[in-house]
Amino acid sequence: MEFHAWLNPFRVALDANEPLAANHIAFKHPEWIVNYGGKLYFDPGLPQTREFVVKVVTDIVARYDVDAIHMDDYFYPYPLKEDFPDQASFAQFNRGFLAIQKADWRRDNVDQMIRMISETIKKTKPWVKFGISPFGVWRNKADDPEGSETTAGTTNYDQLNADILKWLKNGWIDYCLPQLYWQIGHPSVDFVTLSKWWADHAYNRAMYIGHAVYKLEANATIPEWKDPNQLIKQIQVTRQIPHLGGSAFYSSIHFKRDLYGFTETLQNKIYKHPAIVPEMPWIDNKAPSLPYRFKKRGHKLKWKSEQPANEMDKTVAYVVYLNPAGQPFDATNSENIFTITHDKSMVFKPNSRKLRRKYEIRVSALDRLHNESATSKVKVMKL
Repeated sequence: MEFHAWLNPFRVALDANEPLAANHIAFKHPEWIVNYGGKLYFDPGLPQTREFVVKVVTDIVARYDVDAIHMDDYFYPYPLKEDFPDQASFAQFNRGFLAIQKADWRRDNVDQMIRMISETIKKTKPWVKFGISPFGVWRNKADDPEGSETTAGTTNYDQLNADILKWLKNGWIDYCLPQLYWQIGHPSVDFVTLSKWWADHAYNRAMYIGHAVYKLEANATIPEWKDPNQLIKQIQVTRQIPHLGGSAFYSSIHFKRDLYGFTETLQNKIYKHPAIVPEMPWIDNKAPSLPYRFKKRGHKLKWKSEQPANEMDKTVAYVVYLNPAGQPFDATNSENIFTITHDKSMVFKPNSRKLRRKYEIRVSALDRLHNESATSKVKVMKL
């Protein structure tokens, strides 16, 4: 499991009347804060607020062992009838943008922050990933030839002022996790259409798909969300599309309730076998050293591994492969993964004496970015 620190960069409070901590930055710099629709936001048009967000991210990365910084879909807020109140910051910091180009100016504000965060993460800890979980539609094709065959009322680019494709093209982010919280066959924002579109716009970065577990309800008004197979079908769709590296589910709290068999299907079928987190070769593609000096005692196997000084190259986990002796071994087949462990030893539980047979055991090493070493020499054990 990795820990991705989830941030909403410009949101201060979902309720303008909500009490804030006595030492909150809003009291020190009230001029940074705007009230929009009864909610408080940092004004993205101020260089000071963008720099503050970058400092917060730098502090998190420097002081905590996070695997990634992950930003939600909120940059500029979802628009209301009234315009976002950034007239003063535009007048002072428009950088030559004209009034008719205000939307471009807003996008440039967000671009600057994303670029600065990317740079500070890689400068502080190069192995820490940076990901964005955008709203599921970048732009509609009616508004942009590069857009998707959708008719969404809200888009990242036009309403949220977030040009996610620019960030992917420039390599400012390591992964994208669009929130495709609609059903297969939706007339305006079809899940399959959008999955294929995002896969075609990954620009050599990781692309995962977000699924709406929260919508699965027995009394849902949309028939598709009464059926737990809706989400199973979505996962199966993504597995058939090249360049999609996996799924994410919003949100984890919903796994605590009855999902009408969905959780059991995940556990027993969809995610029955362990899997290695996809590597990110643009950050690092050097595999760790091969485990060595194996010792077997009874049904326990121990090994050692080298630990280089460079944090990026250190081994953090081991993949233990197990397959019946004499049968072809395929490291790409997840059925052969017995477990992924942080320990340098493994105890194998044998079957009853009458059912025991010989198994081949191999071990490989994983570094922080899940680059995998070659597998070790075969060790045979009767289990």
